[in-house]
Amino acid sequence: MYPTVQNCTNCGANLTINDLRLQGCPYCQTVYPHRSMAEQQMQINQQMMGRIVQQQYPVVQQATRQLRWLLLMPILTSLLIAIIVIVTLLL
Repeated sequence: MYPTVQNCTNCGANLTINDLRLQGCPYCQTVYPHRSMAEQQMQINQQMMGRIVQQQYPVVQQATRQLRWLLLMPILTSLLIAIIVIVTLLL
């Protein structure tokens, strides 16, 4: 059995380190303050990361379009040359 490291702020129960790993007090089900603060901080971090990703997405999208054109350029150039040669031979 683990020793008591803290008492519940609501019911006063003796809590072990394993009890503190849970979401709330195993006796009265009160959510631990450190747990609720961590969840709030996680939500704030997710919102911030979502905004950063949304701001970067148009830049990535445009770079992808430019890369596609760069990859297609040699193919399009070859096709254009082939058309010019065929038209020249037919005339």
